Amino acid sequence: MNRFLQTGLLLLVGLCMLTEVAAQSMKVVSFRKLENDMTPKLQGTARFDNNGRTSALIRVVAPGKGYAFDGGTTGIVGNVEYHAGEYWVYVPEKSRKLSISHEKYGVLRDYNYDEAITAGTAYELLLDPGVGRFVSITTSRASMPVFIDGDSVGLSPLPNTYLLYGRHDIKAESGRLLGEKTIVVSDSSSPQVRVDVEDMSKYYVNLTMKVEGDAEIWFNDRKVGVGSWSTELYKGDYVVQTRKANCESRSTSIKVVPGMQSTVTLTPPVPYLGFLNVKAFPHDVAITSGKRSFSNGVQVQVPAGSMVLSFAKKGYHPAEREYTIRRNELTADTVRLERISYVRSKQFYFGAGFTYHTLSGITGLAGATYHNIDLQLSYTLGLSSSDPIRWYANGNNYQSTCQYKQSLLAVKVGYQFEAISRTALIPQLGYSLLTLSGSRLDGQSTVGDGAKCDCLSLGAKIVFVPTEHVGVFLCPEYQVSIQKDAAYQAVAQELNLTEGGFFATAGIIVKF
Repeated sequence: MNRFLQTGLLLLVGLCMLTEVAAQSMKVVSFRKLENDMTPKLQGTARFDNNGRTSALIRVVAPGKGYAFDGGTTGIVGNVEYHAGEYWVYVPEKSRKLSISHEKYGVLRDYNYDEAITAGTAYELLLDPGVGRFVSITTSRASMPVFIDGDSVGLSPLPNTYLLYGRHDIKAESGRLLGEKTIVVSDSSSPQVRVDVEDMSKYYVNLTMKVEGDAEIWFNDRKVGVGSWSTELYKGDYVVQTRKANCESRSTSIKVVPGMQSTVTLTPPVPYLGFLNVKAFPHDVAITSGKRSFSNGVQVQVPAGSMVLSFAKKGYHPAEREYTIRRNELTADTVRLERISYVRSKQFYFGAGFTYHTLSGITGLAGATYHNIDLQLSYTLGLSSSDPIRWYANGNNYQSTCQYKQSLLAVKVGYQFEAISRTALIPQLGYSLLTLSGSRLDGQSTVGDGAKCDCLSLGAKIVFVPTEHVGVFLCPEYQVSIQKDAAYQAVAQELNLTEGGFFATAGIIVKF
């Protein structure tokens, strides 16, 4: 015989033998009528055969999917439906047998029903594919959620649950009610599994966990708090992690036992470190960050992240600088503080002082500065009196003896410079009106009373402002006469009085 034909026959025989073994392993555990199941008669779930009669429903309970069904000569009514662990197979009345096949588990051929199939009746068929067995799971408390190997399988009791051969962990849990049991399924193991449930409240502990520096607290890869976290944990071993930006995370192992201390201190994250070196001028500037002080121009190790330094020195404007410190890197900077100056480019001011001249007096002034352009109005009230002058008419006729005081009204404009710290220099150009007031000591008339002289002035105002609103000033100036009346000229000649001349005013100024 041809070698290839021999090989093919051997393979076919082997396949048939494997199929036979698989078929022998698949079996029906039980078949029974469900007396109270009205599913095959209800509208929406009822089906009818070719003769219009109500079909029977066989609920085939089998593990997994992938089963195929054949009803033989009577056939199956409609399509087979899968519903949460069972197949709905509709068959006509008086059906006798059912064949079931599966790609992995093999074929169960021509299973004969244990009782007659009647129309509109529901039946249950428990199918064992031969890789495990059906067990009934009960719990000491009814209606407990049951988990097998971590998967939810429903509420107890669970009468027909198929478990593969081998070890299985069964847990019943609802709130703090807990029952656990481990079984090994075999042909000889008991089909009845009971799980005793216990109230586990006594094994829970209220805990408050705290960590320094407002670090984040993480539990089971979830952020649960910042700085502190209060929770309730079941007895056992846990790991809690603390995290913070620019820090290396730390983990704390906690063994929870009933009666333990309620407050747990967690290990804080360890900051990443970098280096900072800041030079500040002048050299004795105070450098601080919160409660920490830093030496000027000295490299120090500081936590990585954002840091704000404050710089302060009397007589200088304070300053703040924010630095981003990077891990294992040096951050360097130079800071120069600006000296405090009360010389303002925009202001109103008032002042009073003493004006020195041949005829001196008290001066009041007011003005404003806008973008360093200074406009000033002043008035000087004469206080000192001149020597007496004897006046004669026509050379020999005595008229009177008079004394004189001089007042001064002036308008000046200038431009302000900050010459040195807290000192303003304002060159000024202005107009002045000098007025004489005469008083008669003897005789019949007051000669020269009200005499006037118009002058142009050139000078400067020097202002020293040690405080924000108050300063002292000095205004030297020289005035040149541009027009005067005869009376003023006559008095000036008699007194040897300069028509204009040098003036100097010193006083106090108040600024706003």
